[in-house]
Amino acid sequence: MNKKIIVSSLLLLTVILTGCSGQANSQNPAEKENPVAAEQSEIKEVSKVDKIEIIDFHSIRRCASCLGMEKNTKETLDKYFKNELESGKITFQTINVEESNPKNMALVQKYQATGSSLFINVIQNGEDHIEQDANAWRFALRDEQFQAYFKEKITNLLK
Repeated sequence: MNKKIIVSSLLLLTVILTGCSGQANSQNPAEKENPVAAEQSEIKEVSKVDKIEIIDFHSIRRCASCLGMEKNTKETLDKYFKNELESGKITFQTINVEESNPKNMALVQKYQATGSSLFINVIQNGEDHIEQDANAWRFALRDEQFQAYFKEKITNLLK
């Protein structure tokens, strides 16, 4: 009886893990050609953007991908959106989800962040349009691909 439970549990775990990794790696042809265009369906179209808040949430322990995400996000913004950063039209910050100070906790709750994640909040007429950018993780350790992806994404959001 115990063998059946163990085997069933292992089989279920394998199916779950395979499904998760398969989902993360599966792409339709349009996504392979232009990942930003594929993602646009997930981002609300917003005209006359007041501000874009970009927040990189992380835990205390950070892996190479987490560090790459922060580095590449910051470098892309500094390289292509310097004027917007200086004017405050775009803001970028990193927040430790495990640090329990009031400012961090308020942002963690607002964005419903539970761990390493990149959120983009397009603010129009004082209204938040918060989206998690899960696609950016595919490029976290590939500097050039990340910059091309993220530059196009932010440029499209600013239109």
